[in-house]
Amino acid sequence: MEDADIKKLRKVLTYKGRQDLADLLRHSVSFLDESSTFGSRSYSRLSKFHIKSHPSIQKKLDNLLEKDKDVIFQALLLVYPPRDSEPEITEIIYYPDFDIDVAELVETKELDRISFEYIHEQIKKCNSKIAEKGL
Repeated sequence: MEDADIKKLRKVLTYKGRQDLADLLRHSVSFLDESSTFGSRSYSRLSKFHIKSHPSIQKKLDNLLEKDKDVIFQALLLVYPPRDSEPEITEIIYYPDFDIDVAELVETKELDRISFEYIHEQIKKCNSKIAEKGL
């Protein structure tokens, strides 16, 4: 099951035209580490957002340019905007998750591009060929 915060973050990145960054986070998981220290807003709590990814993906995240990491951070601030009595995220911490199964990382980009209409066209073609052969 996809991590709820990562799902929101990926939607924001996709909306901002950064599908490449959204795809990197596809199988990642996250958790919010809230401290007991108050932030700049009334009763906000300084927090860190942790993103755990498969080691092969982690290597790509580590090699991202700072501007790309900042795009992810700014997108995260749209998911968790600074507000009173809410977490105030100050940084994202990326690290590998060795428990993610490699089978979960199978790419399905081609399947994502196949539309509902295309599938029905193919079914019609199959049905017409079956009818031609008289099967």
